[in-house]
Amino acid sequence: MKVVRQVEPKIYYQAEAFHIAADVLHESELMKYRGAPFIVNASFALELYLKCFDGKTVFKKPSVYCEGVVQYERVIGNVSQQGHNLQNLFGGLPCEYKEKIVSKFDALEMGLSAESFFETNSKHFVSWRYGFEGNNGSYVASEVLAMLSVLQSVGQEYL
Repeated sequence: MKVVRQVEPKIYYQAEAFHIAADVLHESELMKYRGAPFIVNASFALELYLKCFDGKTVFKKPSVYCEGVVQYERVIGNVSQQGHNLQNLFGGLPCEYKEKIVSKFDALEMGLSAESFFETNSKHFVSWRYGFEGNNGSYVASEVLAMLSVLQSVGQEYL
């Protein structure tokens, strides 16, 4: 039996974990004036959500467990797009996913397009990890949280 998935679940669930971490950090009173951990976790979650739409499940080293049952030494998630640039990752998605993301984000009436969001926030994972070096950019937490929810919702539709 061949398993066909439209979203790579290992990548999706890891994205969801970083999304949860970003939500917790955003709500924490102790983190109120410490944005770097929030935006780094949120940006990595955004990256992983985008990668899960183009990911594949790879089954390594099959062997017969018993008659009619195959086991695998490793099952991994593999992505075709590399890097942390959100704009590039979004641009490389199949049209079906891009259209769904754009439609859901536009419906929120955030005042910017999905394309603009990814352009503005494209390099935050890299720049905010070492924000003390002064190369971090600004972000709007409500926009980031909205896009996280959109990507999570689109991913759930395809799991």
